[in-house]
Amino acid sequence: MSEETIPLAKVLARYAKAANIKKIPRARKLRLLWCLADYIACTVAASDLKEANTAFVLSATGSVKIPGLEQYSFSRQGAAIAAGSLGSLLQLHDGYGNGGNHPSSVLIPSLIAATGGRGLTSVKSINALGIGYEICNRLAAFTHPQQSFLGSAPTSTMGSIGAAITAGLCFGLNVEKLAEAVSIAAFFAPIATFEALKVRGSAVPLHSGIAARTGIEAAQLAFKGFSGGPTVLEGRPNHPGLLDFLGSGNKSVKAELKPKNNQQYFNTNNWKFKTIDQVYFKPFPGCRHIQPAVEALIAAHRKSRAKPQDILSIKCYTYPLALAFANQPKKNHELYDKLMSIPWGLASVILEGKPSVQTLKKRRNSSFLSLYDKIFVGASEKYTDLYPDKLGAMVEITLKNRNTFIGECALNYGGKNIRKSYTPAGGTIKPLQETDMAGRFLDLTAPVIGQKSANKLLRKFNPNKSSLIKTSK
Repeated sequence: MSEETIPLAKVLARYAKAANIKKIPRARKLRLLWCLADYIACTVAASDLKEANTAFVLSATGSVKIPGLEQYSFSRQGAAIAAGSLGSLLQLHDGYGNGGNHPSSVLIPSLIAATGGRGLTSVKSINALGIGYEICNRLAAFTHPQQSFLGSAPTSTMGSIGAAITAGLCFGLNVEKLAEAVSIAAFFAPIATFEALKVRGSAVPLHSGIAARTGIEAAQLAFKGFSGGPTVLEGRPNHPGLLDFLGSGNKSVKAELKPKNNQQYFNTNNWKFKTIDQVYFKPFPGCRHIQPAVEALIAAHRKSRAKPQDILSIKCYTYPLALAFANQPKKNHELYDKLMSIPWGLASVILEGKPSVQTLKKRRNSSFLSLYDKIFVGASEKYTDLYPDKLGAMVEITLKNRNTFIGECALNYGGKNIRKSYTPAGGTIKPLQETDMAGRFLDLTAPVIGQKSANKLLRKFNPNKSSLIKTSK
């Protein structure tokens, strides 16, 4: 490597110390602030589920509070694990389409842990959070979709690096130590084997929290003077780094990781928090890979208005990666098992109109079981070609009278964002907009903590009350 080539960890650290959230468009700030508020709401909404106990198994007690859940106190690491696990438990947390990752479930827990749960909406905290989003999203996009095809979940790998940045900024690390935090996080990054998500291992809901803890610990170690090595991310000639390893087979990755005229690997001057524009919210609980099938069936079911007993078959055709979620839940209908299942999502449309938190908490499983045997999920060349720019599916309902109804959906997760939409274009249900987010916050929190407490929590995290928004031109 040329002596004039700056290690990528230091490039990212320099960007992190120089970036300023105040200078970005108001709509982008607003979206980021809703990422924080919505994730807090998701955390509260999941806290009364029996599965919430999984979040506390590794969560040591201490003085850190999670907003809305003041009855608990955690250590820094414990808060990172608990908030990361709880907030992603309902599979409603935000996602970045171009990277295949869920930034909120790692970065917001790291922010809570690093700040002790205090001052989360301060300009310093939001700046640290936004920079974490931008860096982990850019790194995830750099290896997408190869990382998923190779069998690794980018939420953990790239999330832990973003978490180290967010935590390191909160701790006040200088450029040199922040670069070390990045390198340490890249060394410790949990690979989070994608196969575990596919077969729905019971430990999987913890992986976001483990990544958040990794980021916190990387920043703590850097503060104490530890080093991860300057080139852990990009590697050296004939010595692959993390990005080369996770992007193996991607020609653009290999080309970009070779020094060109001794220029920096990433042109951070053009970043300007732009990836936040493509961070989307889910309109209902469930893995994003079941979402196209569900929305396609919603469109078909509007036409058929069929009752469960009238249906002969439901055939779904989608892209190959989504086929990993084509199996019906196991007999015990465990929460995570349902949320990662296309058949469960499709059955929810027929029985409930669409998946919902209320449906999950009803736990009525017998009516779902009778529909599963009527559902077939297969691959489609059309949607295979559209992936990863669009997540698509076609669903065909055939009734016992042989009438057939078809619905189609191609969610534009990887394309240019329509700023006013908080859900990707191409869906079949009314898109979420900024004006919907406060109602969504209350719908998630009020059933758990009561309307009065939910209103109070919303006032605290409402983006429209932020000084970042009030001072925007």
